[in-house]
Amino acid sequence: MVYKPDRLAPNASRMRLVTLEKRFGKLKCMVVGCGYDKVLEVHRHVPGRSGGLYEIGNMFTVCPNHHAEVTRGITTLVKLSDDALEIIESEQLLQIAV
Repeated sequence: MVYKPDRLAPNASRMRLVTLEKRFGKLKCMVVGCGYDKVLEVHRHVPGRSGGLYEIGNMFTVCPNHHAEVTRGITTLVKLSDDALEIIESEQLLQIAV
């Protein structure tokens, strides 16, 4: 789901963004150190196919670049809190697993 401040997102998407905005204030990418706020997507930390719901603590606003990196398996996002994610490069995960 993509959110552009100058356009209205579809109903369900808009409601998710409103929920996040009410809880955390101004929306921006929730990846630590990013803060991009021009275009946002809602990312579920636990994917829908694994039972993850669109709820506080599992849904985060992320910029399109970070969302694409996660989707393509380039990086992994680790939840730090209900409004913060940290990047772990996939190479780091391999080193941790060994």
